[in-house]
Amino acid sequence: MGDEEIRGTVLLRLFLGVMGHIFSPRFAEAFDRTLPLFTELSRKRTGMEYIETVLRYICHTSEALSWKEMEAKLMEAS
Repeated sequence: MGDEEIRGTVLLRLFLGVMGHIFSPRFAEAFDRTLPLFTELSRKRTGMEYIETVLRYICHTSEALSWKEMEAKLMEAS
């Protein structure tokens, strides 16, 4: 599997994990399960752009997890 295929697979899993639970009151738990995907994606050449897109989506859509909470979780996972 090439880098583009792997990146697509990780990105798809990340987006589905976020979008599938974005309105759940337990979104913070679902976010925790996506942290390894953020780490994996950040290692890709354009991964940071994907991460920024996902984080912006979360911030503008969900009230279950604040930016500060999300930032703390990401810093802890890296």
